[in-house]
Amino acid sequence: MLKAHRQHLSGERGMIENSLSDLLEPEAGLIAEPMQMPRDVYDALVRSTVASVEALCGPGVSVFQGQPLSIERIVNRTMAWVVSRKLAEYAATVADLMHRFETMTGIACVGLFEESGQPLPLNIRLMLQQFVRGGGLTRFPPGVRYFFGCPVPSNSRIR
Repeated sequence: MLKAHRQHLSGERGMIENSLSDLLEPEAGLIAEPMQMPRDVYDALVRSTVASVEALCGPGVSVFQGQPLSIERIVNRTMAWVVSRKLAEYAATVADLMHRFETMTGIACVGLFEESGQPLPLNIRLMLQQFVRGGGLTRFPPGVRYFFGCPVPSNSRIR
């Protein structure tokens, strides 16, 4: 991703910055919005952050928001948002988390959002509670990527 960012592919740079930030930063920060940061400074920032995350999580561990990728964290963050008074404001964040949940578990997230994209909090809570009560968290150990319930080998690295 960093190589594509360096090549300054028009229209894709912001998407790459946001994707790198999602992987490496607990909250969107300088990696997501580097403003007018020179490329070499940005590259150094990303590499330094990767090194910090690898030191924390270990090499080859799949990460999300600077920590080992965890379905439990995704469930907990989603549950926190769906009971929040700011749910409407953060509907896109909830949608992103539920897309990650669906992709990792293979559980269809149909009927969880209105046509307008607004989350249906009771439906989301019910589905996530059923997942947790059914032992879903134990089937997905942290640090491993999953695609529709199947583990995906982690052999990609930021270069």
